[in-house]
Amino acid sequence: MNDPQFTLHELLDDPSFNRWATGHANDEETRQWDEWIESSETHRNLARKAQKTITGIAFDDAFPGHRDEDWNRVKEQISIRQKAFHFDRLQKKKRNTLSLILKAAAILLILSVSGLVALQVYQVPDVDSEQQVLIYTIKTDYSEKKSIVLSDGSEIILAAGSSISHKDDWLHQPVKQITLVSGEAFFSIMPSETRTQPTFEVITEDGITTVLGTKFTVSTFGEGTRVVLQEGEVQVSAAHPESENHFPVKLAPGDMAEWSRQHDEISLQKVNPLVYTSWISEQLFFDDTPLSHLVNRIKHTYGMEVQVKDPSLLDDKISGSVDFRSLDGLIYAVAEVLDIDIKRVDSQIIIE
Repeated sequence: MNDPQFTLHELLDDPSFNRWATGHANDEETRQWDEWIESSETHRNLARKAQKTITGIAFDDAFPGHRDEDWNRVKEQISIRQKAFHFDRLQKKKRNTLSLILKAAAILLILSVSGLVALQVYQVPDVDSEQQVLIYTIKTDYSEKKSIVLSDGSEIILAAGSSISHKDDWLHQPVKQITLVSGEAFFSIMPSETRTQPTFEVITEDGITTVLGTKFTVSTFGEGTRVVLQEGEVQVSAAHPESENHFPVKLAPGDMAEWSRQHDEISLQKVNPLVYTSWISEQLFFDDTPLSHLVNRIKHTYGMEVQVKDPSLLDDKISGSVDFRSLDGLIYAVAEVLDIDIKRVDSQIIIE
C-alpha cells in the first residue's frame, strides 16, 4: 500500500478496512492497514472515526493517559484461555486470536483510552470446541471515570474503581446485555422505537435490571446491588427466580431498589436521585444525606480507608453540594459544614 489517501466514506465502504477494524483481516491486509495507519496522524484520526462508525462504540476518557503506558498495560492484562484438541489447530488459533487481540488493543490506543482494557477469550459451554466468545472488559482506576457512547446516542459512565464487561456481539442482539462486574455505573439509554420490549439489560451477580429507555445508576460492591432510577422505567429481578421471595419489581423515578444474593427480596424506598447520580458531574449533591453515604463514596472513588472515631457521626446529615474534583477540597468543605475534624494521613482519612 503506497500511502493512498482515503475519505471517511471510502474507508467505510472498503471491505478490507472493515475486516481490519473488526479483527477479521488476513495477515497481508493487517500488515498493509497497520502500516497505513502508523504513517501519519491524519490516517490515525481517520481510522478512529471510521472504526467508531463501524463498531458503534466510542470511548471518551476524562483522564487521558500516555499511549506507551497504555500499550504496556493492555499487553500485560490480555490473557487467552483455550482448550487444546489438536496441536496444529491450536497453534493456528493462537496466531489468529493474538492478531485479533492486538488489533483490538491498537484500536483502543487509537481512541486514546486510558485505564485498563482487557480482552479475554473463553470457551462457550456445550458447543463445538472451535466456537469461542470474546469478552471485553473495561476497568477504571481510583479517581478515574470513563464514558462509553453507543451509536444510538446511549451512554454509559463508569465510576472510579469499577469494571464492566460485554460479549463481542452484544450490539447486534435484540436485547443488549452488559455486566457490571464491580463498582458503579450510570446509564442513559435511548428508548426503544416501539417500547414493546426491553432493549437493554444490566447484569450483576445479584440479578438483572431490565430497561426500555431511561437514566439510572447501578452499583455493586460485593454486598448486594443497588439501583436508583432518575427517569423512565426499569424492572429489577433477583438472581434466583426460583426463590420463594422472588418477584420482579418495577421502579418509578425516584425509587431505589436494594437486594443481594443472600436476601433475594427486593426492598424499595423513595430517594432524591441526584444524591446517587451527581457523581457523574464535578459536584456531589446531598439532601439530608447521612455522612455514611459520603464515607462510602470516598472509599469507592479514591480507594482510601476511612476511620470514624465516633460512629454516631455517621448518622449526621448533610444537605447541599460540594466540589468533587479534589479529595482535599471535599474534606475541607465537609469539615467546615459539620464542624468536625477530618485528617488525611497517607492513604487513610480520620474523622473525629
